[in-house]
Amino acid sequence: HSIQTEMDNNFICVGASLSVEAVIAILRSSSLTDKRLNLIFISGDAGEYLGFVYLSKVVVSQMNIIMKDIMHKSDIAVSALMDKVQARKLLLDSHLPMIPIIDSRNRVIGAYSI
Repeated sequence: HSIQTEMDNNFICVGASLSVEAVIAILRSSSLTDKRLNLIFISGDAGEYLGFVYLSKVVVSQMNIIMKDIMHKSDIAVSALMDKVQARKLLLDSHLPMIPIIDSRNRVIGAYSI
């Protein structure tokens, strides 16, 4: 069975060129739970997944810093068609609280967590 059935739409993905100040404003207006705010996915100009930033890094960064300067570049992601067992192993091996689910154009369409 594919991971698509486990896809969570409660995540935040922001552009790499946004400032910390802009991202904090987005987070404050979000209704996501604490667990979902631990990690923020970062996308490029075409919407492609580039990496992530921990919320703790955003909180301690100066307001004018942009996301691409504090993000962790990452290619850890799962395809929406990936098998659940493979996705679970990838998530556990990554030691991240969640990983992005991407489409065929590498755009974040969901999140996977356990």
